[in-house]
Amino acid sequence: MGLIAGKVMMDRFAPDNLMDTAGSSYDDSRALLERWHGFNRQRYAITPRFAATSAPDQLALAGQLAREHPDALVQTHWAENRAEIAWIADLFPERASYLDVYDYYGLLGDHTVLAHGIHINDQDRRTLTDTGTRIAFCPTSNTFLGSGLFDFRSAREAGVTVGLASDVGGGTSLSMLASMAEAYKVCRLQDQPMTPFQAFYLSTLGNARVLHQGDRQFPARHLGGLCGAGPPGHSDAGHEARTKDQSRRNPVQPDDSGRRPCCRPHLHCGPVSVPARRRCLTHCP
Repeated sequence: MGLIAGKVMMDRFAPDNLMDTAGSSYDDSRALLERWHGFNRQRYAITPRFAATSAPDQLALAGQLAREHPDALVQTHWAENRAEIAWIADLFPERASYLDVYDYYGLLGDHTVLAHGIHINDQDRRTLTDTGTRIAFCPTSNTFLGSGLFDFRSAREAGVTVGLASDVGGGTSLSMLASMAEAYKVCRLQDQPMTPFQAFYLSTLGNARVLHQGDRQFPARHLGGLCGAGPPGHSDAGHEARTKDQSRRNPVQPDDSGRRPCCRPHLHCGPVSVPARRRCLTHCP
């Protein structure tokens, strides 16, 4: 089994029996990281719960750990609801924004995954794109808690890398099928499209790419060609032959704008056949 996990770092605003200290959280996290990160299919995620529950010293040590181990992931929560954002502004008045808190302490980068990212602006999206930081879209949690609606279209148009997640206990289901269905509803409530192909992409290859596992996680033969290459050493000559045959029978034609379908990150597939959509999806960033 492949697993990405990490000890929660939390030294304030929590029950005493759950809190650690800045120093102990760094030492414990480093010990776990050095023991498990890269062992078989296990990987470590540096995990400050969120900015409010980590004092500045703890956030600084979390950033230091991320610099010392740049191939480890960083996961935390961000901009989930408006009350949380106001609280962060009170706790960190010297920082320009909630995202700037994480940026200042060295916690942004292409190995960082921020859950939620609902109440954000264009400057936040530019920062995410510039740093390569990713968002985990958690629709069942966001609707169940009444947090708000994630702006999927704006994130994709800004070039932000997005994955699909459950938020574990914050949501209503661990099922990716349930998350896909709720993501569709969130988009439709904002008059945004989400095709089944986009939803399946987000929960399979999209999530693998968020976690830097796009080259190893999902054999194409298991998903009807949705995910391209399988894990290292995987070979499926029969699938490749079938794909080439489909390409001859269902060539992908430019749409009315003259642009070939699915050449954009938001998976514009246009009026093409299902096999053609599937082939396009394989090559979408």
